[in-house]
Amino acid sequence: MKFRRVVLLGSVGLACGALVAGGEPANRESSTGESLRQGPKSMTVAESGVGRLVPDVTFTDIKGKSRKLSDLRDYRAIVVAFTCKSCPLSRKFAPTLSRLEKTYLKQQVAFVYVNPSPRETVAEVDESIRVHGLNGPYVRDRDGTIARALGATHSTDVIVLDARRTLIYRGAIDDQYGFGYALNAPRREYLVEALDAVLRGERPAAP
Repeated sequence: MKFRRVVLLGSVGLACGALVAGGEPANRESSTGESLRQGPKSMTVAESGVGRLVPDVTFTDIKGKSRKLSDLRDYRAIVVAFTCKSCPLSRKFAPTLSRLEKTYLKQQVAFVYVNPSPRETVAEVDESIRVHGLNGPYVRDRDGTIARALGATHSTDVIVLDARRTLIYRGAIDDQYGFGYALNAPRREYLVEALDAVLRGERPAAP
């Protein structure tokens, strides 16, 4: 599902979706031709926004600290990961994000977590951070400002920026989970591929 614009108590927010975009399809069709499973799908570079300079977004994390993306310019890459407890796929991918954050911090990669749900409580957010061991800045994006600035369309989107805030990758973390299926291990680790490419000074094979 993509984000849907919903009106809640007079304010406009983004509801959590599930499907991410960024790789190869993982579909199975029924006898009627209807898809029963769906994984990451390919996008064109134009659709993904790869190559553009993103705005220097200002945000306040849940600890009340005001930040800008440019505050992270000393890192070699920045991962902005959309995540929320109310999205089933987002919950499944949270441990992977936590593991990758710990792995790539040693290589000067910063992780910023963005929760697009206008309905999740502070207690739910705190629980997600604690259970999954997320250490990077965690931001509530109830009005969709950050999502719009980065071009995010799904609640499991990850965006990779270089130190100059050029968008290098937007799409799936990997293909382990999707609608109607779960694999024991991913076949393609798109975020890992993108980060490794950036750290080598190259462009990802699947941007």
